[in-house]
Amino acid sequence: MPVVLSNKVVSATFGDHFYICDSKEVQGSGIRVNGTPPTEGSYADISGNLNTLNGERVIIPWHIESSPGPGTPDPLFMLTRCVGGARLNPYTPGITSGIGTNNIGLLIATAGRVTRIGNSFLIDDGSGTQLEVDSTTLTNLPDDGCFVFVTGIRGTRQSDDRILPLLKPRRNSDVIVR
Repeated sequence: MPVVLSNKVVSATFGDHFYICDSKEVQGSGIRVNGTPPTEGSYADISGNLNTLNGERVIIPWHIESSPGPGTPDPLFMLTRCVGGARLNPYTPGITSGIGTNNIGLLIATAGRVTRIGNSFLIDDGSGTQLEVDSTTLTNLPDDGCFVFVTGIRGTRQSDDRILPLLKPRRNSDVIVR
């Protein structure tokens, strides 16, 4: 489906893709865009095809143009049980068994105790749901059992036919150990 988006704020950049949101102050939706990332915090105008990849809405761009923007948005703090949300419409899936507002693609922050470490780690804030944190952008992993504050993009990963929540920190400074 072709889309044209203007004046979207770049909320996070990763090697071959980036995320955009509606504005610096109010984040309404977040979308992954494949392609060379503009500077975090800049405005982006994007034309391309809208698809779904592993449960995330993704734009495959024909054209990306950037201009100075308002700066990187502040993350939206949420409990781990609120991360993900339900299906928004037939084209925008939610987390399997997700409830509440769909927040896939947004820059969020959460906190909890580290309960497992491997290629990723899990955090538990006591709200009844553990959240997986992708560690591919990190060189320093927290120790098992420590308390962390984590900022990142609320992404997804697919496991068989299930869409699972995944928090994607942008860099080491997005994980604060307390």
